Amino acid sequence: MNLTREYVIQLSNDYTYKPAPVIGHLTPQAIRDLAHWKSARPARHIARNSDDQIASVIAAMNAVGDDPFGVKRIKLLTGLCGISLRTASAILHLGLPELRLPLLDWRAWSSLYGEDKRTFTLTDWIGYVRDCRQLAVRLDVSMRQLDRALWQHSKRADILSKRSLRAEQGRKTHEHRAAHSLPCR
Repeated sequence: MNLTREYVIQLSNDYTYKPAPVIGHLTPQAIRDLAHWKSARPARHIARNSDDQIASVIAAMNAVGDDPFGVKRIKLLTGLCGISLRTASAILHLGLPELRLPLLDWRAWSSLYGEDKRTFTLTDWIGYVRDCRQLAVRLDVSMRQLDRALWQHSKRADILSKRSLRAEQGRKTHEHRAAHSLPCR
């Protein structure tokens, strides 16, 4: 994908996914809200974490020293019930934007690497953080702008692909009907 600053800003402004919750600082409820925003499916699992459990993870995350790729914080968050690597990345991306960590999502991954990948490892995460940071610096955009642009680019590609597929199916249906219709008398 050939990105320019202008294109990233345009895509970021055109972002169509549900608005992210506004988080002043991380609290147990903020963690739940961000996790639910990322994916509602594990909500019943996340609800099994007590406020005290989540608060202790937040305290541990605040005590983390050098953590350039957020791996220590990711590990702390994924220790909570129902929090996956992708959900942890959303919590860090939106809840602690000063860390300049991207939001790991299959759409953004697909836009950046041209690969449809749904399962991620910490090694994937580290490379993704590195590549997103370099791209954000090169294009002089925020990590949030870059994330929204990568997501929106994939969404647009999906829409265009589906339109193209429907058009192709329509053409084939028309050709099939024309080839199998009875001649007029």
